[in-house]
Amino acid sequence: MATNEQVSEPTSQPSDFPPPGKHDVPKSLTPPQLHPQEQSQLLDDIDKLKSLGISKYISLPQLVVCGDQSAGKSSVLEAISLTKFPTNEGLCTRFATELIMRRTDKPRVSVSIRPGPTRTEEERQRLLNFHPKFSSPEDFPGIIEQARKVLDLMPIGSNTNAFSDDVLCIENSGPDRPHLTLVDLPGLIRNETERQTDKDIEVAKQLVESYMEQPRTIILAVVSAQNDYANQEVLKMARNFDPNGERTLGIITKPDTLDAGFGKKADWIKLAKNGDKRNLLALGWHVLKNKGQKEKNATAEERDKAEAEYFRDSEWLSCKQSSLGITALRSRLSGIFLQHIAKDLENVVREIREEITTSKSRVAKLGPSRPTTDEQRTYLIGIGKRFSDLVKYACDGIYNDHFFRAESELNPNLRAIIQNLNEEFSRRMTKHGHSRQIVDGFQGFGNTARNQISRTAFMSEIGDLVRVNRGTELPRTTDPKLVGHLFYQQARPWREIAEEHITNVWEAAKEFLELALGSATNASTFDIVLKEHVDPRMDERLSALREKLNELLKQHESGHPITYNPRYLALEEDYERRQKERSVGNTEASFSDLLDLMDRYYKVALDVFIDNVAVLAVENCLMSDLPEIFSPTTISHMSSEDIAILAAEREDVQRERNYLTEKIKVLEISLKTCNRHVARAPTGNRKKISPAHMRGLYLEDIC
Repeated sequence: MATNEQVSEPTSQPSDFPPPGKHDVPKSLTPPQLHPQEQSQLLDDIDKLKSLGISKYISLPQLVVCGDQSAGKSSVLEAISLTKFPTNEGLCTRFATELIMRRTDKPRVSVSIRPGPTRTEEERQRLLNFHPKFSSPEDFPGIIEQARKVLDLMPIGSNTNAFSDDVLCIENSGPDRPHLTLVDLPGLIRNETERQTDKDIEVAKQLVESYMEQPRTIILAVVSAQNDYANQEVLKMARNFDPNGERTLGIITKPDTLDAGFGKKADWIKLAKNGDKRNLLALGWHVLKNKGQKEKNATAEERDKAEAEYFRDSEWLSCKQSSLGITALRSRLSGIFLQHIAKDLENVVREIREEITTSKSRVAKLGPSRPTTDEQRTYLIGIGKRFSDLVKYACDGIYNDHFFRAESELNPNLRAIIQNLNEEFSRRMTKHGHSRQIVDGFQGFGNTARNQISRTAFMSEIGDLVRVNRGTELPRTTDPKLVGHLFYQQARPWREIAEEHITNVWEAAKEFLELALGSATNASTFDIVLKEHVDPRMDERLSALREKLNELLKQHESGHPITYNPRYLALEEDYERRQKERSVGNTEASFSDLLDLMDRYYKVALDVFIDNVAVLAVENCLMSDLPEIFSPTTISHMSSEDIAILAAEREDVQRERNYLTEKIKVLEISLKTCNRHVARAPTGNRKKISPAHMRGLYLEDIC
């Protein structure tokens, strides 16, 4: 980045007006020390970046001229550029005008239109073909009007209240021109007239706001001394976007009208000295005398001389000479602009690099363009490889991949989730899987659980059941099939708990697959692969889970009890011992035997069911081959029609790729251009000036 430039002074200036020397720009804020040719090259490169369209992506340093209608903006531009501008305050334009001035040996003037980024290729070519010819400076205002008519006649899209993003470019070079680029914006309209509607008022305001809100815009706020500055719209808007006044320079026009009683001159002089606290600006204020009615045909030299004579004999001399007159303003603006560029160029380069990285990442996620089936299949195989790898890692509980360490609201550790859910299922089945909790002794009072029942009460219920279901068995004996009946009642909660469990594990797996797929591809491919392929396969697995659960529950809901589990026999000895300890009659003993048989069988069946749900249902029907849901092998066997459904690019994806490709191209060219200037000085020699420090320096040197 360039450092400490000395601004070249205009070659033509009235000899009787104080020359712009040390007062033009505070010494502590002189722009980078560049040769005039290097100044011109730096500004030309900034203009080239705008022509490339980088402003769509990165805010560039710029000076914009804003003001209410009739504030004297056109006169200010004419005085700065030494070029006559057409003044037509009764019309509202929908576009900005860029005035590019360079100091060159030979005069050169040209007018062109830079199409906005929203233009179609046909509209773009039409605007680029605007290259008017003219033979003398007197033709210049007419040429500008031609350009304005071309732009005003061009459609701006469906929103008739919108402003145009086209820019009218005026290049004006010569030996007496400053190194400067200004953006002139339409005058702010206060009231509706026959020629200016409410729509015009809103369009002008929107356009000015769109430039003011950009953080690298220096606002040149033009205010007329003919009107109370507290009521001028431009200052209100500038405060809205630059509340601390760090990037606003005020320009006071028509100061001579105060001599005729248009306002209190003392208040305006105080404002020019930056003494009004409400309108305190870090860049200060500047005062210009516009041409009077008698001077409208005066030459630039005559205009400058009249201005110098006015300030020399007026009360304005109490202000610093660096804030009076056009000669000082040209030099001052050049210094401010070059300093502004130098201060922000490194940040611009950093933002360009960040945008390039982000854009390339987005392009990589979109994948290559894929018009053919083979290209589409290859694209999907790449996604499937990454997806199936992540799913396999998750199923195996291997969480080394960076995917598992990335910050996310969702837990990607699938195996851990499944393990925890299985354990919770086991706890719930053990604690709440039985309809009745059988306890010895009387437990009918106090904090007894709702499903608790004493052994005595339960045997009484068994007695009722035996009497209702008597068959051909001998007296005082019971039908062993009643064990199954008791068990079915006791195991009734199993279905509800198990169904909730398989739903939970299925949802956890589906949630993880969405997370993995989102990591492996872009948003558009994610949506279509998820809806057309992954979701249907997961629905199939949910159906398989439910079918398997029905199979596992069938024996426990309707079949007769069967077990060959050694634990069942081991429990028999314990039950026989407890039976001897109880003093019961023969009938009660048979009821107790039924209860003990059911309880023993329930405990064994519960353990088996818990394991079967975890292994035969969750593992075999859900987790088994989960990586193959969308793997390279699966994709290689897909039909061409299925491949096209999943991988054919939508129009919006093609548009996004084209947009990003063009953006990267523009940004890389811009980066190369900016780096030529950033590399002018070692980092250690670049003076960094904070906005607060800059504010203090300007207040000290200008006020």
